[in-house]
Amino acid sequence: MILELLDSYENELKENLMTKKSLLEDIEVKIHETEKMIQLIKEENQGFFTDFTPRPIAEKNTEKLDELNQLLLDLLESKSKEEKEFSFIDNRIHEVRQARRELETKSSLPESESNPSNVSRETLCSGSVDLDKLHLVLSFLPQDPIRAKIELESLLR
Repeated sequence: MILELLDSYENELKENLMTKKSLLEDIEVKIHETEKMIQLIKEENQGFFTDFTPRPIAEKNTEKLDELNQLLLDLLESKSKEEKEFSFIDNRIHEVRQARRELETKSSLPESESNPSNVSRETLCSGSVDLDKLHLVLSFLPQDPIRAKIELESLLR
């Protein structure tokens, strides 16, 4: 059951990763197009005879250039934000895979090795372990299996 949960969570993360990847590609295309437009406007503002004219030449499209520069800054910020989210999701996928491998190796062990002190579940939950903490650990399990494992280990000590 836990393995199925981890599989579904991993699939959901993979879908999120693919959407982030396509979003990042779109942002990179927009950045490239904006940079090209800025370059074209700057080239247009530099006429052929700007070095030879004694008068200052009024720049054309200054408002458009300012808008494009602001758009470029916004796109770069959103790109960095999306890259952070992309790496976070990628790290989550690796954590889920690691937790899945750990569960598979533990489930492949014989019963006596996986539970060295033959303590029943009822004795473990009686008196010494707080049930509220166990419920808290169960709430961590779908979202953060590594943290749930750490919390369980701290409860057993």
